[in-house]
Amino acid sequence: MTRAALKVSEREIADTEAVREFSLIKNAGDVSISCYEKDIPAFVADEMRNLYENIFSSLEKFKALGEMNGACAYVLRRGDMVSSAFLFLKEGKRVHVLNEFIRIDDEELKQFTRYIFERYDDVTIISFRAIQPGITAFPYPHQRHNCIEDIVLTLPDSVQEYQTRLGKNMRKNVKTYLERIKRKYPSFSYAVYDTPDVDEDHIRSIIRFNRERTVSKNKAVGIDKDEIEKTIELVKSCGMVAAVTIDGEICAGKLFFKVGDNYFSLLNAHSPEFNEYRLGTLCNYLSICECIARGGKEYHFLWGREEFKYRFLGEQRDYDEMVIYRSTLGMLMNGRIALNTALMGRARQIRLWMLDPKRKDNRALIFTKRALRYFRGRTHLQDKQEG
Repeated sequence: MTRAALKVSEREIADTEAVREFSLIKNAGDVSISCYEKDIPAFVADEMRNLYENIFSSLEKFKALGEMNGACAYVLRRGDMVSSAFLFLKEGKRVHVLNEFIRIDDEELKQFTRYIFERYDDVTIISFRAIQPGITAFPYPHQRHNCIEDIVLTLPDSVQEYQTRLGKNMRKNVKTYLERIKRKYPSFSYAVYDTPDVDEDHIRSIIRFNRERTVSKNKAVGIDKDEIEKTIELVKSCGMVAAVTIDGEICAGKLFFKVGDNYFSLLNAHSPEFNEYRLGTLCNYLSICECIARGGKEYHFLWGREEFKYRFLGEQRDYDEMVIYRSTLGMLMNGRIALNTALMGRARQIRLWMLDPKRKDNRALIFTKRALRYFRGRTHLQDKQEG
């Protein structure tokens, strides 16, 4: 097979081992599709970074979190340009796409779905999480429901412009908080460290601050020791650390990432000792200003509809989970999956309804919360009895 027939770029051809890993090349006019089922060539990381500019659709993230085992890469080209690059796992009769927080247009989604069902005769389900599909008329049976959001700030050209756009109260508060802590602690300092200059001790301190604050609010700690180590590995490999120090000791900070011109805020935390100085607010504000100064395009607060994100001028982008079936019969034969998908979608709707601030004093909401607590308690008691 000639290089022209393969329609691959020069840098891909240079990697002869990668070329040997083509399991299937499919050409149709100006469109060519490649699938890599063993070693994923290096060029895929670059293409994903350029296409999606999102940490949650990057090989760096998948590698650091241990999600690459058995992963395959799908690459679609139109002429010489790559227009889709998805990582996926084939688990029995199901293909699960790893890319998240991306927009997929109608034709790209159709091409991928058609290819997977033709390539793998035993696959009956394809699932995506956290995508924005541009569906108009999709030819396959499917389920789709909102599953998560990302609060995104489109960064202006200058810090001054951003300050002008902020609400009057936010501008006043940030100025007051900053002046007060600098007056109390003249050694106050804020600095951002890029890979490879990040300090692992800083990362661990910020994670510890977050855990301490979570425990102080009587909330369940959402990150275990294994996740901590994976997070540290991810930040060290492709992340950034913003550190606030007083007398040389870290007292607050942020873990975030840069992909292309986009920044992603993973974790923002401060020592409970400095609660009265609103270091969380200051760290967010200073980090946004730093990203603007670096010429950033977007600042992603990620999921969670916390009010402060909107006060910093974040705007909500909603993402869906989508489950695609080979046929209507295939959907019926996977009834449990279809039912669970429908229930998760309804549970998401109920949760968002409960979180709506307009409903805080609603009698039905109060009853629903009490009922949920009761049933959770009954389930916990039943589990203890069965155990």
